[in-house]
Amino acid sequence: METRASYLIVGCFVIVAMAGLLVGALWITGARVDRQTVLYDIRFEGAVAGLKPGNPVQYRGIPVGLVTDMRIDPQNVELVLVTIEVEADTPIRTDTVATLALQGITGVSFVQLSGGSQDAAALVATPGRDRPVIASHPSQLAQLFESAPELLQRAIAVIELTEKILGPENQQSIAGTLKNVEALTGALADS
Repeated sequence: METRASYLIVGCFVIVAMAGLLVGALWITGARVDRQTVLYDIRFEGAVAGLKPGNPVQYRGIPVGLVTDMRIDPQNVELVLVTIEVEADTPIRTDTVATLALQGITGVSFVQLSGGSQDAAALVATPGRDRPVIASHPSQLAQLFESAPELLQRAIAVIELTEKILGPENQQSIAGTLKNVEALTGALADS
């Protein structure tokens, strides 16, 4: 009888210890089990490099959710469909806009939600879609990368023009002009 009682005590202790560890882990990580969330889709044009499921979603810089899924949009293969999960009390409006942003210099992307005026209606799913779709705009970094080839061509043209101006034949002309200016200022100083 005494052996069974000790097994029962040890078993109860293990169960209480495991429950304590689980509660402690939830407390340390700050996980909330009572949190209600809403799923939204975002349709991005172009690449979403650096973004992956689990990356944060911020609303005007405040963390409000996570990226849950990413895939090519089955309705339009030119778009990337990103599903996000945000807290239910986040004010997602019809004029809310999503962009990709970088966290520091790490290259890790996150979804930045902005806009959303007080007077705009709450965003709801359109007929034929499971979830509401948040409008997206290219980020400033994406616009920079998109315009990079044109900027590179302009920089090359400027370098070529500079090389022509500073070429050997023009260097002699510039040197002669500087000598003439020096002689003129010397003559003016003497008189």
